[in-house]
Amino acid sequence: MPRPHRFAHVAAAVGASLLVGACSGGQKSSESTSSTRADGTTTSTTAVEVSVDVEIATSTIVGVGVAPDASPPIDPTVVGELRSTIDRYVEAALTGPLTGAEADWTDLVTMAVAGRLAVGSHDRGVITTEGQPNADSVDATLAPVTLTGLTEGFGSLPLVTASIDFTADMTTADGPLTVRHFGEVVLTNIDGWKLHGYEMIVVRDDHAGTPTTLTASTTGTTP
Repeated sequence: MPRPHRFAHVAAAVGASLLVGACSGGQKSSESTSSTRADGTTTSTTAVEVSVDVEIATSTIVGVGVAPDASPPIDPTVVGELRSTIDRYVEAALTGPLTGAEADWTDLVTMAVAGRLAVGSHDRGVITTEGQPNADSVDATLAPVTLTGLTEGFGSLPLVTASIDFTADMTTADGPLTVRHFGEVVLTNIDGWKLHGYEMIVVRDDHAGTPTTLTASTTGTTP
């Protein structure tokens, strides 16, 4: 399955590219109920527990003033902050909705992308697992995350791209379903690291026909 390409343009502005790794997850059986959101839509809630560990594979800084063959790592303290934001994104957008939770973007995304992630929007359907059928069991995995800091020189780090490769293998009343979300998210530090862009692909495969594929991408301007 090809990786998305739009971030090649973002990274090209500072000479960057990403890699994706491979990793761990969890599964439990479930019972389901339903509830109505404030906007009148209905969501199903299951007792299934879904969680994955966010592991950082590598981190590098590329761009102005950085020799191509000597890319330094991102400061460990910053890596910890980035990992915390990615963990919140994964819980809000990928694992949480599989239990019926509604993604909470409070203090997680910048204004540049918040408007594109309204309930029911196309982009939200690509970068979150909302809208999946009730699952009796879920086996979720998240590949180790590769971080690439995009510098403009003088120690700046306005943007960091992070690889995302999440797969959920589900058992539903209609049979098995595999959902994979993969691509990249862009993070920027505005009162803490926040989601500032993304280029994601979602592939849904019910193992009975041709898988469906959707894409979504946007990137806010460099702060």
